[in-house]
Amino acid sequence: LLNIDLLTSSVIQGTTVTNTIIYYSPEPVITISFRDGRHQSLEPESMDELRQQVSVITTDGDAAQHIAMVSVGLPSPLLEQNIRIIDTPGTNSLATWHEDVTRQALSDLSDLAIILTDSTKPLPMTLMDFIEENVHGLLSQCAVAATRFDLVPQGERDSIMTYISKKMCHDFDLPSFLVLPFSPLAVIGQLQGQKLVEEQEKMAKLTEENAQKLLSYMAERRQIAQMHKLLDLTDKMFTALQSNINGKLEECQKELELLQRSLTANLKDFIEEQKRKIGGKMDMECEVMRSGIRTACKAEVHLAKKRMEKLLLDNRATTATAIKEYVNGQYIKNCEKEAKSIHDCLHIYDKQLPKLFKKYMKQFQEAFQKEFEKHGMMCVGRNPESDLVEVVEIPGLKWYIGTQYHPEYQSTVLKPHPLFVDFVKTAIANKK
Repeated sequence: LLNIDLLTSSVIQGTTVTNTIIYYSPEPVITISFRDGRHQSLEPESMDELRQQVSVITTDGDAAQHIAMVSVGLPSPLLEQNIRIIDTPGTNSLATWHEDVTRQALSDLSDLAIILTDSTKPLPMTLMDFIEENVHGLLSQCAVAATRFDLVPQGERDSIMTYISKKMCHDFDLPSFLVLPFSPLAVIGQLQGQKLVEEQEKMAKLTEENAQKLLSYMAERRQIAQMHKLLDLTDKMFTALQSNINGKLEECQKELELLQRSLTANLKDFIEEQKRKIGGKMDMECEVMRSGIRTACKAEVHLAKKRMEKLLLDNRATTATAIKEYVNGQYIKNCEKEAKSIHDCLHIYDKQLPKLFKKYMKQFQEAFQKEFEKHGMMCVGRNPESDLVEVVEIPGLKWYIGTQYHPEYQSTVLKPHPLFVDFVKTAIANKK
């Protein structure tokens, strides 16, 4: 793909032992990211020196266990099109942690995957098992590159390609799968000015054509992958908003339960009446509000998905540069706009629920104030000597009852009358 002989390769599995990320840079550069958070940069003076340094870093098994990844910057026209290539360890190595490195790259780093298989021994069991375990759900974002195709006898080449395609479709229940043959050594030999025989020239031309097919296919798949990621992000956003709503409703319910737990024997009938009367009204209004917010958020998310999907499908960009400009420009702005419209659904809740809560708490407070004053059980009002509210702490309970909002406890609390505190302590002692 890069038309240079950069990474060390071998028929022996496990040659590469760390993820190598190749990206665009005006000048060749190597950055080593260690697992302890350290970074080290190297600036080779030539491509030969770059190749040697990359070989040493990426094939040293002992050193690689301390390396998170290796980044290689190259002045490549292909990479300048916002493409990064991630070379991973093989799936047939004796060291199982090599496969862990590849698995991490698939799940955390890559949008698209090229599965390499040797044309002379295609799709070994270790590779098929690895695909089944780690890549099965991502196969719509993959393609197979059949390497060393020049080593396959001419009479067997068609059957080899058919075998790879049918096996991938059969084993993973796919309607079709892209499989392309490659002979990279022929291309590199041609670039180095080697004299090629007719068969090698054919292989070089076939490889170049398939490289373009692969890049075109990957550009198409990448756009679809980005759309899925944006839709997944929208789903996560809605989930977070709904969790926020549920959290606030739970807080409201806890406030109500604090009052409900304030039942006493001589006020049981009164409290039950207030609970049915005021609590019932508040529950009904909260449910109506919750249902309305959920409906509005779901509808907004659904419309946002449709609008973003339509924008992607309507985009006429055909080159990687145009797609990059579109995604980084207008598409990002549209994403921000859609996200804001979804988030704004909560503003109704933020304004209405505190008012609703205060309204019913005021009704509760007024009713309790009259009842407590009638029985001489509680002095209702703010502490005239301080703006702070005294919270009575009894083993196993905290009493948050009253008319003053206290920011520390996120609730409305009162300073109870000493006689009421004694009454509560006595009730708890007598397990009433």
